[in-house]
Amino acid sequence: MKRPAKPLYIRFGAVPRGQHSTNWYLTEADPYYGFKSKPKRPVKEIGVSCYYAHRQDGGFIPYAVWAFGEPNTSVGMDWYCYGQASEHENALLLEGDEVGKGQDGEPLIRNVKVVAKLTWHPKSETYRRVK
Repeated sequence: MKRPAKPLYIRFGAVPRGQHSTNWYLTEADPYYGFKSKPKRPVKEIGVSCYYAHRQDGGFIPYAVWAFGEPNTSVGMDWYCYGQASEHENALLLEGDEVGKGQDGEPLIRNVKVVAKLTWHPKSETYRRVK
């Protein structure tokens, strides 16, 4: 799957204030970070967590690149992204500067610009721009 020169991203939910997503699963007590004491709150990531957007059938689909496996380069969405799409009727199409990866390998971006609001179209199984 070839990515455009300036990648586009899909985010479910609003862009968080300060452009830092919260990792609700991983805490600083996790051995991944090397801390032993349990923090009082989850860890803030270095950017906004999102998915790469792939153009398909006149719309967009999210796809993931997981830290623990091979990139998902299939034409369709992987099971996790598909599950997210089925739970979230609306999404945002974003541009931004990739500053790192989240724990699951998802892109983290800063300098976020909302390109378009998207809505799910079950028939084509893609997100389309809201008119």
